[in-house]
Amino acid sequence: MNSATPARRFSPFSQSSVLNPQVLLVLLALVAYCMPWLLNPGVSLSFGVYDLAEWTSLHPAVRASSLPLLLTLLLRLPLVCLAAIVGFSRSHILLRAAFVLIVTAALLPPLEFFTQYPDDPNYRQQFILSLTALTIGGVGLSGYVSRWHSIVGIIASFIGAIASVWGLAQAYELMNAYHLTVKIGVGGVLFIGICIIFGVTQIQETRQPKPPRRISQSQLDKATS
Repeated sequence: MNSATPARRFSPFSQSSVLNPQVLLVLLALVAYCMPWLLNPGVSLSFGVYDLAEWTSLHPAVRASSLPLLLTLLLRLPLVCLAAIVGFSRSHILLRAAFVLIVTAALLPPLEFFTQYPDDPNYRQQFILSLTALTIGGVGLSGYVSRWHSIVGIIASFIGAIASVWGLAQAYELMNAYHLTVKIGVGGVLFIGICIIFGVTQIQETRQPKPPRRISQSQLDKATS
């Protein structure tokens, strides 16, 4: 008589789901990353985090801080976290590879870094982050450490959320120093919320009971002989 196996709880991030919510969340996070994070109604300005990072990299206070370009790093780091999440996810490998390559290309510095300004700290930061996204994503795509996909997803999602909150708060203060009306955009709030939701869901997935190991007939015969 076959023993009854315990019912496995449904995971919304399972690869067998019709619409993989993991893919949808990542795409929504990417859209949120491109949406305005800071609004300045007085002069009709809105900054997506990508443009906001470029703006802060030119600010003298950011370049002269105790950790130069820390604010710029905080605003760019969430994109690296997305590459890590996707690289270690269970989605189709071609989609994962395409996403990692797109993020890597988006973080690359302009060609002037390789020809004229190799010592520019802003360009150097972009190159290091681009290389980091490619390396972490490539390790995830290799499948050698696939058992760590949930752990990497948890770490990357919460690092992305913390960096976003920290960077958004500092950018708000930096822009507010110009005595302009500054408001938090929906992009930052949405991105932070998605990172938290993703991390919590990954934690729940790690707590699910593992399915019972299947034993082949040959192994059963060998054990009973």
